[in-house]
Amino acid sequence: LGDFAGLSFFFLAPFFGIIAIVATEEGYRLFRSLRSLLFVLKNKDAGQQLYHTRQSLKTDLIALQEEFQWLQNLDEDTKQRLEKRQSMSDTQPEGKPCTGTSDNLKHSLPGPAEVHAN
Repeated sequence: LGDFAGLSFFFLAPFFGIIAIVATEEGYRLFRSLRSLLFVLKNKDAGQQLYHTRQSLKTDLIALQEEFQWLQNLDEDTKQRLEKRQSMSDTQPEGKPCTGTSDNLKHSLPGPAEVHAN
C-alpha cells in the first residue's frame, strides 16, 4: 500500500492542484457576480435611476453645447467623425431615427479631448 499510495499521490497531486485553482477562480467570479446581484435586489430601481441620470446628463450636455457653441468652430475632420459617431447610434434624443446628416450633428457631443482642443 505504501508504494501505491505514494505513486498515486505524485501522479494525482498536480491534477488536484489544477482543480483547486480553477475552483478558486470560479468561486471568486461567482462571489463578484453575487455582489452585483445583491445590489440589484436591494436597489430594485437602480436601472431606472441610471437611465434617468443618463438622459438628464445628455440633455444638460446638449444644452451646454448649444450655449457655448462648441460645434460651430470645429474643423471638417472632427465634424465628419462626429457625424459618423452619430450615424452609428440607433436614435436621436427625440426618438427619431438617425440619418447621419449634419442636421444630427447638434445631437453629437465632442469627447473630452475634442472639447479641450478648442
